[in-house]
Amino acid sequence: MIKKRLCIFLLLELLLISILTGCRTAEDDTDPSFKNFDVEYTINDDGTYTCSDQTYEHKVEVSGIEGELPVTFVVLTNNTYLTFEEVSYSLKRADITTDVPEFVILGWYDEISEERESTHN
Repeated sequence: MIKKRLCIFLLLELLLISILTGCRTAEDDTDPSFKNFDVEYTINDDGTYTCSDQTYEHKVEVSGIEGELPVTFVVLTNNTYLTFEEVSYSLKRADITTDVPEFVILGWYDEISEERESTHN
């Protein structure tokens, strides 16, 4: 009987610890014009973001022209001066590295998607 109570107590403690660890799963973006790369990350209680064991301080949007279309990338980064060109270029190059990434691209918005959505509503 004591062993059963001890097991239940330990399970409840583990559950409580997991609830209080300070992270929650990132919520899916519900905007239909957002194209998601399905990157898994957590939003920490202190407002930072964790992805692949790397912590990022900011979730930012950088905008520019890709081809002839306006595009906005959503990224996790520690660099508040990150430019659209840096993000766009990273998608085009084929470098394989083991370094910690400066930023993680979560997805993008493009004007064509937004126009399609507005014409269907």
